[in-house]
Amino acid sequence: MNAHAGADAVAGWRVIASLAENPPMTISTAWIDEGCIGCGACATVCPQVFVLPMSDAEIAGSARADGLTGTNREQRSALHAHIVAECGDEIEEAAAGCPVDVIRLVA
Repeated sequence: MNAHAGADAVAGWRVIASLAENPPMTISTAWIDEGCIGCGACATVCPQVFVLPMSDAEIAGSARADGLTGTNREQRSALHAHIVAECGDEIEEAAAGCPVDVIRLVA
């Protein structure tokens, strides 16, 4: 085994160990807290979940178990499992990229 192969193997094990310690989030619900500035960054990253029908971002009814489009702040309706399976990474990316940090995710 050459030195690069050994280093690659060690790096690979570090990634696996990191994932074991910090597994990816399985999102159950999402909502938009007060303070949204309506920039649309979330809807750009994940249009299947985040929409901008007015001035503030909302969670699309098609993504929510209750079928309602809105901030989901009060209802805290679950997201459809198939949406989370298809778009989980994008949902997390949208939350992380929110410039005012108002997207809340619950595992």
